[in-house]
Amino acid sequence: MKMYFRLKPEVYLELGDEKSVVYNLIDTNFIHLDKENTEKLLMAENNLEIQKSKLFDNLEKIGWGDYHDKKVFHDKLRKYNIFNLNKFWKEAPNVTLATLQITNACENNCNLCNEIFCPLCVKSEDKTNCLTLEQCKNIINKISFYGVKSIILTGGDLRKVTFINELIEFITFKNINIETCIVGGESINIKDSLIRLNIFISNKHELDKTIKNYRMFKNVRIFASNKSLLSGVKDLNPNWMIQKVDSDKNSFSTKNLIPVNLDRYFDKRMSDICLNNKITIDANGNVIPCMGNYKKKLYNVFENKMHDIIKGIEKDYWNINILNKEEYPKCSSCEFKYACNKCRFSNQEENCLV
Repeated sequence: MKMYFRLKPEVYLELGDEKSVVYNLIDTNFIHLDKENTEKLLMAENNLEIQKSKLFDNLEKIGWGDYHDKKVFHDKLRKYNIFNLNKFWKEAPNVTLATLQITNACENNCNLCNEIFCPLCVKSEDKTNCLTLEQCKNIINKISFYGVKSIILTGGDLRKVTFINELIEFITFKNINIETCIVGGESINIKDSLIRLNIFISNKHELDKTIKNYRMFKNVRIFASNKSLLSGVKDLNPNWMIQKVDSDKNSFSTKNLIPVNLDRYFDKRMSDICLNNKITIDANGNVIPCMGNYKKKLYNVFENKMHDIIKGIEKDYWNINILNKEEYPKCSSCEFKYACNKCRFSNQEENCLV
């Protein structure tokens, strides 16, 4: 009797150069297969006749696939309508998140300054500058047209921004969510206790300042270079979130892979999930890819028209997906590409141990 095997609609086989990974997009687990089992499962997924084996028995046992006595065709589970993706007239681009660096001046000496993986703040290595209140309002008015939902106000050191509360009031009036970035727990006299604070600390003294200065704020996320700084702290607000920051020189391996769900799998196939629908503007009005790549100047909001800026970053950054071989020469052919959180601007050959 002929025998076939097919993976369930929510289970995807992702090929690498020789090996593969089987992703379950519902329970977010995945299984790494060697070359031999990869070839077996690939035959099955191509609706070729197979022999009963331990691989297929195990996949059936955990509910990831089924044996069949004839060829079957599964309509795989998808997030997007594939017909919409081929429309001639595309939907207008929109901005969901804007990062505005008001100042690039900072006198703090954080232990991972300008070396943090995916930073929210950076300080200038040469000429410092600070946007004026009117310049900030002008920028916000321009990006508001594109439906921005959240704005991150960052630096440098926001203590150097004397109009911070006026700017927060202006943004709030536009019904836009606000986050701020604070270095070392220093007090910057923010009056609105409902906004989200991102606070970077590198020692116990900075943690003590954070607790003292912001105990009335509930929406706080602390970024610590070492989570041991938070051990034994009794006054820490239970509503606060804690996140460890890493150096951008850290390597990526199978030990730090992350779960893959339906959203992540298809978003990575469609766009750059880190940059898509986001715009980052530095203290000189330059549009940059992100704070982690702050040296690359793309446009300037005072010199270029906003629709040209949005069109340009959409084409060159937002729409570049993980399958793009030019931007991801190594990652695009890796079976772990959907579970890896590696940055496109980091050295793929030097830091990758997958």
